[in-house]
Amino acid sequence: MADAAVELDGVTYVYPDGSMALKAVKLRILEGERVGILGPNGAGKS
Repeated sequence: MADAAVELDGVTYVYPDGSMALKAVKLRILEGERVGILGPNGAGKS
């Protein structure tokens, strides 16, 4: 299997007010792949 350029494994983020933004996210992006992150304005894509 090729080495990942970016790899997330079990990433979780909770805002200070207690709302869950990410829960156990697993993502593997290989070198040369293109990935788009979609969502409505204000959803926290950046």
